[in-house]
Amino acid sequence: MGRPPHPRGEPILPAALLRRMLLALVLLVAASFGFFHLHRLHGDALARTIAVNALVIGEIFFLLNVRGLHAASLAAIMAGSRPVWLSIGLMAVLQLAFTYALPLQSLFGTAAVDATGWVAMTAAGAALFLAVEAETRIAGKGRLGRPGTQ
Repeated sequence: MGRPPHPRGEPILPAALLRRMLLALVLLVAASFGFFHLHRLHGDALARTIAVNALVIGEIFFLLNVRGLHAASLAAIMAGSRPVWLSIGLMAVLQLAFTYALPLQSLFGTAAVDATGWVAMTAAGAALFLAVEAETRIAGKGRLGRPGTQ
């Protein structure tokens, strides 16, 4: 409530933010499909499980990245709000259940993922984080809208 109203004629989503979202979308889709196709040799259930988990992990990293549009992401992560961390924790628990709970494996046709898979998916999420962070720094801060509109 402390911010001024959005000016008329100014887009709700600035072009720079749309470009950033498009970059994240392309990277998320590439990671999910890439993991799926890499793991099809080990069975469709494992490939599906890894693709879904890679997508969710990438979304979590993107969420952490966009916590502050005008501040460095690492600073925004450290000052993250409790609901964000609770949401990430809940999502992690749900993803672990999706991956390892036998009733959910039967329902969704998923399979258990080994530690190497989790490391690879987390590395892909971190790469997404770094790519979006690099885009933010290259594009320049302040292009995403008015200051104070984080």
